[in-house]
Amino acid sequence: MILPEYLDTLFVVSEPPASGWPRAFAVVTAANAFSAGSREGDAEADRMLRDDLARMGVTCLRVTGVSPDWRHREHGWAAWPLPLERAVDLGRRHRQNAIFWVEDGTVVVVSCATDERREAGPWEARLRSPTDDPAGAAWDSA
Repeated sequence: MILPEYLDTLFVVSEPPASGWPRAFAVVTAANAFSAGSREGDAEADRMLRDDLARMGVTCLRVTGVSPDWRHREHGWAAWPLPLERAVDLGRRHRQNAIFWVEDGTVVVVSCATDERREAGPWEARLRSPTDDPAGAAWDSA
């Protein structure tokens, strides 16, 4: 399922990869399973996702998805090299509606249930730094 708000997601990164962003990568979260609204298990789910990515031997970088007003936040991970099919499977295992796939600078939202894909726009236009937070809130990059 691709919720309309997924298409407006911004991505907060404290420090981009030193070698630059790869040509293709996934952004996956384990937060707010199936958009149920409960955030109770988010920290443990995030740890489990990070452990899965480590076992897969991929490079990971903390990426936090935020709503345009910065009120809704979900910690996730950019991961590469990781084929799209494995990224979607990872989203399914972590009870997500969708993942973000970035290829050649374009963000695509991919449904974990149906494999539907919807383009969301350019990665660079959606990329933010913690210092961009309009509330000036402290950022936890854990």
